[in-house]
Amino acid sequence: MSRYNLLLLITLPFSLASTSASAAPTYFDLRIPASACRPIEEDVGKVRLSDGAWIFSTGQSGTVTLFCPLHTSEPQSLEDSDYIATMRLWYKDPDGTGTNSSVSATLKRRKFDASVDTSIAGGTVTSQSFSDTTFHRPGVFVDHVTNFLDFSYHVEITLTRPSSSNATPVFVGKDFAPAPQRPAP
Repeated sequence: MSRYNLLLLITLPFSLASTSASAAPTYFDLRIPASACRPIEEDVGKVRLSDGAWIFSTGQSGTVTLFCPLHTSEPQSLEDSDYIATMRLWYKDPDGTGTNSSVSATLKRRKFDASVDTSIAGGTVTSQSFSDTTFHRPGVFVDHVTNFLDFSYHVEITLTRPSSSNATPVFVGKDFAPAPQRPAP
């Protein structure tokens, strides 16, 4: 091995580490797997985790709500940006835009001294908008600056299957995709 190659092997990891450590993200980067979500109390018996995804339990039907919390390591820190640009839903809806199943996600927040949630404008993705019947991950442009000092945030997932004879929709997870840069205030 030449001295040049040896020097490159020694210095490359340090230069890569210093480059990535100094670059502050300009987007809200968070993935929420289905296993990090939980059904609300009245829906616990209707769904189950299967290979890390939520599906209807055998013989169950109706509408199920899952609660997926959003957390940052520190509010408005450099490690976690406060700007949500794009939200994506990863799911499978066996009938696409049909009425036999659906999966939707809505970004919500709650003021710490309030008792009701409010939906974030633009923060809803629904399988009813897409004809895909295989696993799919569409997104929506949210354009929201978070305020974790005054609000808690979560994503509410809704699984719908009118009859247990219908194929079950599958919720795999959520993520917030990178934006090129945060817009100017």
